[in-house]
Amino acid sequence: MPLQQLPEAIQGIRCASFSNDRDWLRVKAAFSNRVADNEQSDLFSERLGVHGLEEILLLIFKSAAVIKNPMAPRIEYAVQWITQHYMQPYRVAELASSVNLSPSRFAHLFRRQTGEIKSVMDMLNKIRMRVAKKLLETSSLSIAEIAEEAGFNHPFYFSRQSAAFYGKPPALFREHLQHANNE
Repeated sequence: MPLQQLPEAIQGIRCASFSNDRDWLRVKAAFSNRVADNEQSDLFSERLGVHGLEEILLLIFKSAAVIKNPMAPRIEYAVQWITQHYMQPYRVAELASSVNLSPSRFAHLFRRQTGEIKSVMDMLNKIRMRVAKKLLETSSLSIAEIAEEAGFNHPFYFSRQSAAFYGKPPALFREHLQHANNE
């Protein structure tokens, strides 16, 4: 398991440090919640505890990965820009130019430094699909309106992306989410 690759402070004891206070505060809050869950004996306390432990481990792993492999400032800037401006249409060449890199060098660095993400457009689609999922779960907006809110230019393209990402077109995915929430 990658989490076992944390540095050893003392023989047999692994050490994690955090690159920012926000992640540390999240881990601290998650531990507090786990203690509170442990004091409960209801139907959900054990499941909440398991999910909370997973949250803690993921936050620790995230921090270790950031410290071990810090992102180049230009790629970090591009990731932040994409995350904040996901609704805006753009081309990879424009984003590469904004950080003074050629499109091919930018694409190579982006793939290498973001790890799981294959390309800039894959990352953009993941962000847009997360926004769309939240809107499908929580709003009564039409599929066309959700496509627009999530930054997709055409509802048909949004439907194709939804089918590829979630295995269902948005209308069926919404029904599935509503059914799951009612159980």
